[in-house]
Amino acid sequence: MKNFLLHLFFVATCVLFTSRIEAQSTLSLQGTIRNSSGTAVSDGNYSMTFRLYTAESGGTPVWTETQNNIKVVGGVYSALLGVSTPLDAAFNVPYFVGISVDGGSEMIPRFRLTSAPYARALIGQSNTFPSAGPVGVGTASPQSGVELHVNDGSSGDATILVSSASSKSPILQLKQGTTVAEVDISSGFLNVDGGSALHTRLVGKGQERLKTTDSGVGVTGNMAVSGNSTVSGNSTVTGDETVSGDLSVTGDVKVTGVTELSGGAAVGGALFVKNLISSQGGENLILARGAATHIACSENFTAFTKHVYISGFESITTTPHWKTEYPGQGPTWTSDVGGSKDIGLSVEKSIRTTAIRIFSDARIKKDVRTSSSFSDLETLMKLRVADYKYIDTVKFGVRPTKGFIAQEVEKVYPVAVKTMSDVVPDIYECALKCDISGDQATFTLRNPHKLQVGDRVRLYLSNNQEIFDVVAVGSDRTFTVSGWEEKGEPEQPFPFFVYGKETGDFKEVDYNSIHNLNVSATQELARQVEELRAENAELRSKYELILRASESVNERLAKLEALLDSSASKR
Repeated sequence: MKNFLLHLFFVATCVLFTSRIEAQSTLSLQGTIRNSSGTAVSDGNYSMTFRLYTAESGGTPVWTETQNNIKVVGGVYSALLGVSTPLDAAFNVPYFVGISVDGGSEMIPRFRLTSAPYARALIGQSNTFPSAGPVGVGTASPQSGVELHVNDGSSGDATILVSSASSKSPILQLKQGTTVAEVDISSGFLNVDGGSALHTRLVGKGQERLKTTDSGVGVTGNMAVSGNSTVSGNSTVTGDETVSGDLSVTGDVKVTGVTELSGGAAVGGALFVKNLISSQGGENLILARGAATHIACSENFTAFTKHVYISGFESITTTPHWKTEYPGQGPTWTSDVGGSKDIGLSVEKSIRTTAIRIFSDARIKKDVRTSSSFSDLETLMKLRVADYKYIDTVKFGVRPTKGFIAQEVEKVYPVAVKTMSDVVPDIYECALKCDISGDQATFTLRNPHKLQVGDRVRLYLSNNQEIFDVVAVGSDRTFTVSGWEEKGEPEQPFPFFVYGKETGDFKEVDYNSIHNLNVSATQELARQVEELRAENAELRSKYELILRASESVNERLAKLEALLDSSASKR
């Protein structure tokens, strides 16, 4: 094996060049190769292996590359390291270069890499970079007035400082294509502007914790407010919310966890919570809105110590209303008898209370007349009381229930049936597959879904339920919905549950109307019973008269029989 003497006489610093396709680091290396006698090796091409070590001797190389056909002239060679094997070593510690020629033993000693004089501005200990002027990274002409200040303070915490003149606002600008997001400080406030297409997000422990959208701010996790909370738009918290002061929101409040209020709560929109609790001394809960649901509480609702007041209403009728004009009388609003009344409070399960009071003052009514109890009794006798179970066993349980079927009641007593929009569990199964792509999600089911484009379908997510628009139907077992970026969530380890389709002719029974019908029918039965009682009394009186007359006749017959017997014996 040949013996070589290796002399490294020039090492250039690592040069980084960037193209549109890739970024690659290379290291230029030059030296001489002599034989054991000290003379230069013969001219020609040699195979050389280069290794980087963190130690001057021993150890394991952190990077290795072999290059064939390295040209040597007069014993001088030149090599560019990193052309075949990426030079991916982290140049944050001193490195030593080991070289072997034509498969021979590694030459000793190893040579230590040194830095170029101007590169010391990057790795110096007490120097700053640069001494004056703006810093450009990736550009040779940074904008005037832009400063990058990286300071290692006395406490040892690394700091990135963006500073500007007192009359100017320091701005940290992030650009992605044509979308620009900015962070600036103004009047002592930190402003985060996501731009027209980029919303603000704060991520902690790999999960999104705070996000701004077009509709407001969303918080994932718990939110604690030690004072009062005032929100001019909507408020969404995926977790618990505790407010020790007053809560004032002009938009909607949506909390998937527990909302605990020790002060008052004034909500101008809808309140959607899982548990609503007021601590001791809690004030009023006031909900004021002209439309949509006012309060939705999926589990526990602890009563406030004073009053829960709901103003406004939700009109859920699907029957059209119309307006008629009468000369000199102004407009009159009219709807057919099957229209739905306005709803102020919707509760999915039971309402537990000691009493229910309904407005019934005579001064709020007109055209009062006595209902035909006889007709009401005939109507009541036509109603069928059915035993049934609910399809949605999660919400309603599995026990049989006794009640009415709205479609049957509508044929007999239409005033007691209301028509509205709601969702029926006509699918009610877990999706086999969910493919999420941007704002759309495609679901694959085991059974036919019977959905069409334009339908609305309810989906149960990890901790809530949402209604989505169907925008495509791939087959009788696949469909696609939109609005996923706003209302959906990432794919879960468990399957999403497809509840069913929203329908505009959902039927509900007004049990109050049936109760009133039953009262009228009961009055008719009471009247008939009273008539029968009077008739029975009259018949009983006549019976007693007939009975007394019969007894008198029997006495006379007995006397006659006695006389006849006496006459017969005398003969």
